[in-house]
Amino acid sequence: MIKKNIIITGSQGLLGQVFSDHLSKKNNVIKIDKLKTNKKPINFYQCDITIEKDVGKVFKKILKKK
Repeated sequence: MIKKNIIITGSQGLLGQVFSDHLSKKNNVIKIDKLKTNKKPINFYQCDITIEKDVGKVFKKILKKK
């Protein structure tokens, strides 16, 4: 099985957390949400995806990490 990179927006919401947890068992999940979290999830980036400039910044950070 090929391990995939998956980006989940809204990752700190109720469904986002469930999807992230399930998919991260066999894939690399990148979590994005505009809300700050007290927890420090692995591969989490704070970003409002309705702001193009912010999305560009997060995308650059993700590419640097790879």
